[in-house]
Amino acid sequence: MLNFKILLYYFLLFFVIVNRHRCCSNIFIIDRCLHFCYAKVNNYELKKMQLINKFSITLFISLLFNSCGLFETRTPTSPDSDGGNFIPPTSVDIVIDNLVTAFNIKKVDNYCNCFLDSLYEFKPSVDANLNYPGMFDIWKVDNERKYFLNLVNTLGQSNNIKLQLLNIKYESQSSDSVVLFADYSIDVELSDNLNTKYIGIMSLTMFLTNNGFWSISRWLDFQKENETEKTFSELKAKFYN
Repeated sequence: MLNFKILLYYFLLFFVIVNRHRCCSNIFIIDRCLHFCYAKVNNYELKKMQLINKFSITLFISLLFNSCGLFETRTPTSPDSDGGNFIPPTSVDIVIDNLVTAFNIKKVDNYCNCFLDSLYEFKPSVDANLNYPGMFDIWKVDNERKYFLNLVNTLGQSNNIKLQLLNIKYESQSSDSVVLFADYSIDVELSDNLNTKYIGIMSLTMFLTNNGFWSISRWLDFQKENETEKTFSELKAKFYN
C-alpha cells in the first residue's frame, strides 16, 4: 500500500511539473489528491511520507509561484500601440468621441474601428471630387486607413493634428440608426511651423450593429458657403498617395 501511494504521490508531482502553466486553476484538486496519499496510513508510514513531504513541499511551492507568474514583471503597453483610448461604442456620442480622440492622438486602428467595415462609404465635397477625379468613386475603410496612416507617418510624434466638431445636430433618429450633421475644423501642424486648416460640414450616418455597438456607415463631406478653406476630403486626398 505504501509503495503504491508513494508512486501516486510522485505521479501527481510529475503532473504538476508537466502542467505547471495550468496548475493555478487546479490547486484545490491537486491538494485533495495529495491528501489522499496520506490517508489511513500507520505511524510508520506517516513518518516516512513526512520525510518525502519535507523534500517535495519546497519543489511544489517553487513550481506554483513560477507557473502562476505571481512575481513576474509584465511588459508595459507601448504608448504608441493602438489599443488604448477606444471606448466600446454603445452610444452615438461615444462613436463621435472615439473618432475625434483617435484622430487627434493619431491612433490608426481606433480611427478605423469607428466605421462599419462591410457597408461604409465616403462621399467627398464637390471641390475635392473635381480636383481629384476618380479617387473617391469607391472609398471604403481600407482607403480611410491608407490616408490616415500616411498622415500619421508624415506628421510623426512631434507634429500635432486637431479635429473639432461643433454644432452637432441630429437630423433623424431611430432605435438602430442616426443621421447627424456637424461643423468641423482641422488644424494640421507641419514641420515648417506652418499650420494648414481644413473647414467644412460633415454628415454621419450610424447604425446599431448586431453586437450592440454603433458604427459609422456613411460619411458625406460638404464645403461651407463662402468658405475658401479646404475640406476634409482635400486632406484625405492629399495624404492618400
